Amino acid sequence: MQPGLLGTIFASGGLSSLFGSLFVERISRRFGIGPVIIGEFLLFAISMYLMPMARGPLAVAVLFLMGNQP
Repeated sequence: MQPGLLGTIFASGGLSSLFGSLFVERISRRFGIGPVIIGEFLLFAISMYLMPMARGPLAVAVLFLMGNQP
């Protein structure tokens, strides 16, 4: 992969963190702190399985790696 593409993949992790921080208060008020933390841990664990699946066509690999960013 080219350096610019890798930078875009890493930047998607920053964007997802930004959106998560914007909506965390609203989501935790609606569902409660405990369920939100458990859901976040489950999503994080599931996202770790995306990295080994990142092969094949470049576009597919990039999407899987973007989904893997915390």
